[in-house]
Amino acid sequence: MKVFLKRVLPRDSVLYSLCRFVYNYKPQIYVTAVASIKAYNTTLLLALENRWLPKPWKFDAVNAYAKYRGKVEFIQIGSNNGITGDPISDYIKNNNWTGVLIEPVPYLFEELKNNYSNFQDRLLFENSAIANKNGKLKFYRLKKSDLPGLPEYYDQLGSFNKEVVLTHRNCIPYFFDLFFEDYVNAITFKDLLEKYNIDRLDFVHIDTEGYDYEILKMLPFSDLNIEFIMFEHKHLNGSDYKQAVKLLKQNRFKIGTNGGADTIAIKKSIYNHIT
Repeated sequence: MKVFLKRVLPRDSVLYSLCRFVYNYKPQIYVTAVASIKAYNTTLLLALENRWLPKPWKFDAVNAYAKYRGKVEFIQIGSNNGITGDPISDYIKNNNWTGVLIEPVPYLFEELKNNYSNFQDRLLFENSAIANKNGKLKFYRLKKSDLPGLPEYYDQLGSFNKEVVLTHRNCIPYFFDLFFEDYVNAITFKDLLEKYNIDRLDFVHIDTEGYDYEILKMLPFSDLNIEFIMFEHKHLNGSDYKQAVKLLKQNRFKIGTNGGADTIAIKKSIYNHIT
């Protein structure tokens, strides 16, 4: 049949081209091609959907800002003990920073004050959580423990968001022996500013295990010239993280990450001075 068609059909005819395609058609090649196109389209759609995601800064943003500003007025929300996993404790101690450290868990709060005992002339300590109302609020965390095998970060898992704490249940030994519902004192950000008579604020650090976006919404951008914001994004859902980035961009911040779990926002007005 192949020889016959070659003899009777002109080589430049449409019918000859069609017969040639049908004869040479390989289903597996076609299926592979279609699958590749679908995979490419899926990748493209995901890339377009996530084009808003911040890229890592190509420099150490915190260090650059510390050198630029010198003496920094800061608030740290979720200070833990001032040592474990703390990205700014060395700057607070060594760069003469002044500000308020906020930690709601009582035993961590006492450790925090002890670890900053040599710097209390320029630091204030608040044993509360920042929330959208004052009073005692339900808080989820793990009990203090000396059990073996606990990761260093186990005592950092305190949050108003129960689900965020529960996501660690498979990677922390004795999780359900330690997990419990606590009540902590809460204060609004507005009342915190009034309590400590804060009228200047350069730097805000937020590490609240999934509550970070709620706190970002409380910041009085129009009243205070906040220049630098660092917050943990890894426990935020996609929608909240997207809205957090949008909020900061609306308030004239450039956004990037530290290459890990934190997003860093730098006010556009100072960006060129620190890069």
